[in-house]
Amino acid sequence: MDVGTQTMEKVSQKIIVLILVGFQLACSSQWKVIEPKDDKPYVNVGKEYQEATQLKKWQDPNKKKSIIPNPIKAIFPKTRKNSLKEKVSQTVEKPKKIKAEGKKALYKEVPMVTKEDEKTKLNTPFKVGESIRFAVTYFNLAAGYLDLDILPFAEVNGKKAYHIRGVAKSSRIFSAFYRVKDQFDLYIDTKTFLPMSYTLKINESKQKSDIRSVYNYKSLKAKYWEDSQRKGKPRRTKKKDWDLKPGTQNIYSAFYYLRTLDLFPGKEYKFPIANRGKNYDFKLKVLRKERLKTDIGEFNTIVLEPVAKSEGRIEKSGDVFLWVTDDEHRTPVKFEAHIKIGKIVGELRKFKQ
Repeated sequence: MDVGTQTMEKVSQKIIVLILVGFQLACSSQWKVIEPKDDKPYVNVGKEYQEATQLKKWQDPNKKKSIIPNPIKAIFPKTRKNSLKEKVSQTVEKPKKIKAEGKKALYKEVPMVTKEDEKTKLNTPFKVGESIRFAVTYFNLAAGYLDLDILPFAEVNGKKAYHIRGVAKSSRIFSAFYRVKDQFDLYIDTKTFLPMSYTLKINESKQKSDIRSVYNYKSLKAKYWEDSQRKGKPRRTKKKDWDLKPGTQNIYSAFYYLRTLDLFPGKEYKFPIANRGKNYDFKLKVLRKERLKTDIGEFNTIVLEPVAKSEGRIEKSGDVFLWVTDDEHRTPVKFEAHIKIGKIVGELRKFKQ
């Protein structure tokens, strides 16, 4: 066996030992909740958020309720006369009459989808059921994955909203050194594409957080709650109210809002974004068109560069680039984030429209 082969074997053995030791340390370390020493009351994040959003499942007002006849009532119809007929008349709107010349009157049922819904659907590059998975690498090593799913519609303060869920999870090898399992739930107005509220739950090796925010565009006010703890430090809760600018997005909704824009090389878009009680000026640069090769195929893409500024200062630690398909869906295919140490890359692995 030559010297080079022996050296490679020793290096491989050391790497395996480091991974096993790191995994044992991660498993043996227990998370302890350390209560604060002061008497400051906790902020009930979940309760205050629910009161501010009135969040619930969306019930389509145009959807007709189906009534299945009860077999007992079918056998003994005289027990409750016309009960089924009364229920149908209460739940189903009567058809609207339309006059027709030279013909008998026609009847038209109430439409299931309104014209406004159809218009929104046509102008939206994404829809309920969309599912995207990115494979994330760091220093060319598999760091984990990011899933983005559009779930069934929700209702926020009486308005119809897209419900978007993102889950970031570290790989098994990466979790041996630092475990990540984060999730955000975002609610976007289906007509204005403005964020209505979001929740962020961080579950990592060194920190746990429950972050929530609500946006009111009539009063141009926003609320922010946080319940968090870093490992070995006391738990803390806080809340904040602050003013919004008209048309404000947040860091999650901006990812979907930019897909609705006309993206031509050389164009720039500017709009405000809000995050954790602060307002930023967001600028999106459309750089170029590019044919991109990935593990699942080749795509015609548009390359974008987002830049955020706060009080005249650029809020970024490195360049960020995003590739979206050059079609009506504007599907994100790849992203790159150049940070202080290394580069984080995400590439599309699975997609369902």
